Amino acid sequence: MPKIYNRIDLDRIVNIKEPEISYVLGLISTDGCIKLQKPKKSKWLTSEILQLDLSELDRQILEDYAKILGIDDRPIYIQNKKQASGVISKQVRLSVCQSGIKEAFSKWGITPNKTFDLKYPKNIPFESHFMRGVFDGDGSIFTTKQNKHIASFCGSSKNFMKGVEKLLINIGTNPHLKSYTEGYNEPHYDIRIHGKVSIENLYNYLYKDCTICLERKKKRFDKILGT
Repeated sequence: MPKIYNRIDLDRIVNIKEPEISYVLGLISTDGCIKLQKPKKSKWLTSEILQLDLSELDRQILEDYAKILGIDDRPIYIQNKKQASGVISKQVRLSVCQSGIKEAFSKWGITPNKTFDLKYPKNIPFESHFMRGVFDGDGSIFTTKQNKHIASFCGSSKNFMKGVEKLLINIGTNPHLKSYTEGYNEPHYDIRIHGKVSIENLYNYLYKDCTICLERKKKRFDKILGT
């Protein structure tokens, strides 16, 4: 008899009452996807699959994600992924096949084939937690050779990145949004934040009341800011 796994309580996704759910949505917006697949033996049914892939180094956050959604009884798979540079890296993957996923997550702009069409969510509760999930997925903090500190976000959806830019302006940072096409068939977008005050404002916004985060990125922030 096949094992019966826990299902996601999709009402928690549609009607957000917990900051951790908003964080999960930010992580899925950047590193997750929803797939629609037709089983080989059916011409009519369509499977709805929620999938999240992370670096093997970040396995702990994937396990935390599974606990938040109540699906930590499911197996986590390890696979090799070839990067654009040609380097092979290990990733961990967690997938859930469940009807209703598409409709529930679409409320927050997460739809199948979202790479270029991802929408920044309107009026999402606990928005700072959502943004921390976005940062843990596609954000970075680093120091240049000229000893300048930079925080950045990257993405492929103009709508989503414009939403990120608007929020960053509202919290007192000075974001610079640029598009580029080198190495890609479609435009990609990059937001960079310079200056100590702007980076401190971003840090305070992301980590105030933090209950879950990618520790390696927070530690990098702490080191740069001397906190």
